[in-house]
Amino acid sequence: PKCESSTGIFVDYFSSGTFDTLRDEKGNIISGSIKPYDVAGGAGFGHVFGNRLGVGGFVKGIYSVLNTGKGNSLGRYSSDAYAVDLGAQYRSPSRFTCGIVLKNLGFVRSQYSDSSSNASMPSSAAAGFSYQTKGVPQTMFAMDLEKMRGTSLTIRGGIELSLLQDYLKLRAGSNISAIDIHNLIEKANGNSSDSFVKNDWEFLTIGIGVSAPIRTALFDVDAALRFRSGAPPGFNLGLLAGF
Repeated sequence: PKCESSTGIFVDYFSSGTFDTLRDEKGNIISGSIKPYDVAGGAGFGHVFGNRLGVGGFVKGIYSVLNTGKGNSLGRYSSDAYAVDLGAQYRSPSRFTCGIVLKNLGFVRSQYSDSSSNASMPSSAAAGFSYQTKGVPQTMFAMDLEKMRGTSLTIRGGIELSLLQDYLKLRAGSNISAIDIHNLIEKANGNSSDSFVKNDWEFLTIGIGVSAPIRTALFDVDAALRFRSGAPPGFNLGLLAGF
């Protein structure tokens, strides 16, 4: 059978926006704000067997920063962690693709402060599938399920349009957790609780991807804006070079 291997390096940036920690009854900030962001980078290896089955993984480092402050009084806290992502994917002849992945298998080396409670990596397991149409532009529909340690099951769905011979991709999607679905049903039935807090609801994510092949390498740039319930918009920027 035909086998192909590839290697790659990546850098990801994610900003969660600015959170007001506490406001008074007039809406004035009385205890400052929080501006978190993460930067991750690493290298990976992948292997494809017979154009159908692919396996691979990434080794990565993650640097997290938490900026806090009010007025001219600022604080900056940071932490770093190291992890491995492992995955497998199968492409069927009927344009269906399915895959599984284990993410963030690693450890936290340093925390935001010495007084922080012992932190662990948000490791997770996910499975998903996608279907790609034949027409022009090619359209991909995707759905996946992810269970992160300490949280409920998250359900995601999305669509991707491939334009300009796959050099340009437009994306949109949404996700919601199983506990959010349960609480929304309870609310619709008049049984909602005052303590209900949405767990992981990104009601809309929009993104764009650009691919640029240069000689034997392929460079991908991906950007996304994430709109979340009860939180400011988040921003993602990813750079990937494959060889």
